[in-house]
Amino acid sequence: MEEIIDELSSAQERARRLKTCRDMTGLSRDAFDKRYGIPRGTIQNWETARFGGLTVKGARIIIKAFQAENIKVTAQWLLHGLGESPEFSQKLSQKINQRETLTEAQLTYDSNLITQELLFFRQNNPNSIDLVITDDAMTPVYQESDYVAGNRLYMDDIDLAIGQYCIVQ
Repeated sequence: MEEIIDELSSAQERARRLKTCRDMTGLSRDAFDKRYGIPRGTIQNWETARFGGLTVKGARIIIKAFQAENIKVTAQWLLHGLGESPEFSQKLSQKINQRETLTEAQLTYDSNLITQELLFFRQNNPNSIDLVITDDAMTPVYQESDYVAGNRLYMDDIDLAIGQYCIVQ
């Protein structure tokens, strides 16, 4: 399991994911410094995996900036590549307001449990896929914000999905 965590969470992978998000904003490192007070050199170190790259504390800081730029991204994705890829979000502020009723400790505990479960699932299922439900299209089976994971099916194996709950990507 440690090998998978190391692979998904390596400094180089975190750097690549962080750069992807910053590219989505269209902002330079200097613009991030001016707009959010995150020093250009710090962002450069995170994006080049220098000194160990992006940390949990750094992820929390940069996620707030991405939210302000209307980019929805989670710490689990930035740090471990788990869950949904970043996306532009018009409903982000609405979702954040809904979650304010939970304490920071509850959110962190829930996030850590989900991350552990997804890493374990990926370790034991090499063709796995995971994502977060973003709307109510799968109600009543799945609700918005539910995490789901499963195994990808290819070619002839797709027949195995008939009559089963599936997520088609």
